Amino acid sequence: LKPSSNKRKLPLEDSDAEEDDDDDDDDDDDDDDEESEDDDDEEGDDDDDDDEMEVEKQSRKLEKKQKKMLKESEQEMKMNLAETEKFTLPSGQEIEKEKSQPPDLQIIQSRIRDVIQVLSDFKNRREEGRDRHSYMDCLKRDLCTYYSYNEFMIEKFLNIFPVTEILEVLEANEVQRPVTIRTNSLKTRRRDLAQALISRGVNLDPVGKWSKVGLVIYSST
Repeated sequence: LKPSSNKRKLPLEDSDAEEDDDDDDDDDDDDDDEESEDDDDEEGDDDDDDDEMEVEKQSRKLEKKQKKMLKESEQEMKMNLAETEKFTLPSGQEIEKEKSQPPDLQIIQSRIRDVIQVLSDFKNRREEGRDRHSYMDCLKRDLCTYYSYNEFMIEKFLNIFPVTEILEVLEANEVQRPVTIRTNSLKTRRRDLAQALISRGVNLDPVGKWSKVGLVIYSST
């Protein structure tokens, strides 16, 4: 008996295809590795950006805190200087010299505020050898000069209001008051009067809910 001479042929085409598939798989693996590396790089960049943003935020907070502390320290220093410095009343010669010259309103305003501060804490801020009457005389004189009041009116205001509130009262009196009118309800209604005045170019408003006849006149043409 002769041994069978039929040899099994290997499919060359299939083997080549398998090799190609293996190569493609290797290429895909390489691409996946590259993509993963790119992703890692991007994530690293994002982490760096986040770190930078956090650092920037912390630096901004630190700068704001430092500015706030510096501002508070400056204010405290000014307050301490203001407390330690004592105001000195002008002498008789200085008063006579001021009377002979045009008044310097800035100096007078500053002196008014200084005198009021001394009077508000007279025991700690007063000048030695000076009584309260001297400061009150200086304050009255400066208020009369600055606000153009006579001495009688200033004395009345000081008798009615505390020294710490006198400036607010006098400043409020300097504000121009609006013109108000009252409707004669026997002849017309407030609405009809307002319409008639508006048609003539008058700018007005009702006085308020508390009045049914009052009108405030702002301007007219």
